[in-house]
Amino acid sequence: MKKAFLFFMVVVLSTQLTAQTNKIDSLAALLSESKDTSRVNILNELTKALWYSHLDSAAAYNNIALQLADSLSYRRGIAEANRCRGVILNFKGDTTSMIYLAKALSIFKELDNKRGVAATLNNQNVFYMGRGQFSKALDVLFQSLELFKELQDKAAVGAVTNQIGVIYDAQNDYSAALNYFLQALAIRREINDVHGVAFTLTRVGDMYFKLKQL
Repeated sequence: MKKAFLFFMVVVLSTQLTAQTNKIDSLAALLSESKDTSRVNILNELTKALWYSHLDSAAAYNNIALQLADSLSYRRGIAEANRCRGVILNFKGDTTSMIYLAKALSIFKELDNKRGVAATLNNQNVFYMGRGQFSKALDVLFQSLELFKELQDKAAVGAVTNQIGVIYDAQNDYSAALNYFLQALAIRREINDVHGVAFTLTRVGDMYFKLKQL
């Protein structure tokens, strides 16, 4: 059973990696032909496409995006580049990440960009969780969740709901965690998010184990 699960996870991750590589190649091709604000947008997308697998490359693209967005006074691009910088620094465990996330949040609010606000709040939860500030992590997650619901972005709703479960699990509140994982599972099944379903099922199983419901 364990070998079958590991094989399944390898297949899932390999599929995701191939899709991500194709996306990176497409963005790189577009970058060579882009300029001005379009170039900033592509640089930000490249940053996000690379930060899980090639963090240094993501940081390099992010530096260019920040400089270009500033030179163009492109507010949305500046906000997104700062959000990306905050995420990259979160990955590195750098406490200055919140400075960039706070700046991004402020600009997105000024622009009334709900998606940007929701995404940045979700990123801030990682900062708070890493420091054991679980109540603050839940606060920004619930704010993010409401905005994604308003935007009717079910994929994001599923991801944030799953993360709320992670926070409750970290606090050893396994019943609450299971509740949110089951909600996330239902949403991910509804939109046929196969990868999301697979990962949430592992969390559901873990909660049943911790609740001794073998």
